[in-house]
Amino acid sequence: MLTQIEYHRTIKRLISKHFGTEILSPEMELFLHSINNSFLHYERDRDLMERALELTSSELTQANEKIREEKRIVQERLTESEQILKSINENLNEAVFRITHDGDIIYTNNAFAKLFGQENGALPTDINFKDLFEEQEKWFDIKQEAETKGGLKGVEVSFKKSDNSHFWGLVSIMSSIGHGDSLYFDGSIVNISRQKKSEENLRNANLLLNKTNKELDRFVYSASHDLKAPLSSLLGLINVIELDNPSNLHLYLEKMRLSIHKLDAFIKEIIDYSYNSSKKAENEEVNLKELFEESYEQYKYLSNAPKINLISNWNQKTPVFSDPRRIKIILNNLVSNAIMYSNPDVAEPYIKVSTESVDNHCVLTIEDNGIGIGAEHLNKIFEMFYRGTDVSGGSGLGLYIVKETIAKLQGTISVDSEEKKGTIFKITLPNQPEPSSN
Repeated sequence: MLTQIEYHRTIKRLISKHFGTEILSPEMELFLHSINNSFLHYERDRDLMERALELTSSELTQANEKIREEKRIVQERLTESEQILKSINENLNEAVFRITHDGDIIYTNNAFAKLFGQENGALPTDINFKDLFEEQEKWFDIKQEAETKGGLKGVEVSFKKSDNSHFWGLVSIMSSIGHGDSLYFDGSIVNISRQKKSEENLRNANLLLNKTNKELDRFVYSASHDLKAPLSSLLGLINVIELDNPSNLHLYLEKMRLSIHKLDAFIKEIIDYSYNSSKKAENEEVNLKELFEESYEQYKYLSNAPKINLISNWNQKTPVFSDPRRIKIILNNLVSNAIMYSNPDVAEPYIKVSTESVDNHCVLTIEDNGIGIGAEHLNKIFEMFYRGTDVSGGSGLGLYIVKETIAKLQGTISVDSEEKKGTIFKITLPNQPEPSSN
């Protein structure tokens, strides 16, 4: 490459040769000076450009290396964050999920799969989120509200497990925009079945408490009256005896005896009511025939008893397991009612008792042809202190105690009756050898 001086000499020699003289005119000298300056500027600009290119290339290399290092650091931090997030999700007790707008499941954690009965930690790939709801309409309501409000928290939902069993979950969900402006739903589910069960138990306990309080109020009011009445009657009879002719003494003694029996029967009912309310049900093999005969023997003193024919059919194919004392309470009340409310106009009054036992339950039927119960009373006879007739001065506690006692044994009772025709009570009790849990 020519230097500046060599370039200047070469140009001058070429010009002198062209014009045939070594002495150039001032104009040519000026022209040659301009060319020389242009060469100087070119040399300077070229040097600057080369230095700039060298400098830029070096800086670009350094910048590129710096960017690569920063990218590596960011990638490491991103990977670490993803691992931390995954670890948190997989170890959460809450079920975490991401689904598409159409309900296709994109991601669930282990808690989600286990919550829905998949112990291996994976749900079937073809399942849709709505299929997990017991009522699919509930999902569409949640979806619409999440789209409108951007999300919602604490919605109680009944879900289905893989074995078709159900559980209660508390759902929180929010909408988000993903790649390509696609709409997604991210959320969590907390199993609240235990809390729901506790709430149900609390409601039942409150209902039972209210029922007990009302019954206690009625019990205190009626019990005080029913206890006082026989005692007042006895005091009155004693006063009359003191003033009346002693020849009528046996009549007054009979009335006194009836008052004492009435008082004694009511006290027994109170004891039965207290026992059934406070004691757990026992479970042992019982002999229904013996228990019935004991009850019948107990009420032979009643005036109607000698006229009544007893008919029995004990069809027990398997042993019967229940609470013998509670069975006795049930039989005492039903037998005494059948005797007290026998029909005096019937030529041959009777009480029929039959039993039938199979593997898991026992049916006890007590039938009579007594005065019967009017249709207007049938749906009330199991209420506390309800009297369906004025024929006898009963307390109104008997059938209530029967119903409560059968309920304690997890059984049922039904009644079929017609006035002047008779009454049939049918009792169904569980028959299991295992001890009762009540």
